[in-house]
Amino acid sequence: MSNESVKAMSEPQLGQLCLQVHPSRAPELELDLLRTAAEALARSTPGFRGIDFAEGEDDGTYLNIVFAVSNPAQAWHQIEAGLFGSLQFGAALRASSMAMCTGADGWNDYLLLYHYDPQVPRNSPGEA
Repeated sequence: MSNESVKAMSEPQLGQLCLQVHPSRAPELELDLLRTAAEALARSTPGFRGIDFAEGEDDGTYLNIVFAVSNPAQAWHQIEAGLFGSLQFGAALRASSMAMCTGADGWNDYLLLYHYDPQVPRNSPGEA
């Protein structure tokens, strides 16, 4: 990641939108393809200021894709169309991920925009 992207990720006036992907829920999901598409989206979409990736283990492996954005609600619509709507991996992404964005108090009052389990209550993107 460039120094510019790192700087953008730390700018306090920007919001953040995080996709947390659980590969075990969709083994067919090609994470390298998803990373490439997420980077392309972040580079080409106005209002996106940076992207970061973090992998971890918590009852299974996960991949966090964190976008620094000017407007989380607007960014969610772009992510939903560009990534979740992808013919190549959209179905697998929908089956294996959650999407959250920062609220007025950062991650202390985050909003859940998407969850692989349709029974989990979600927030409206307009609340972002």
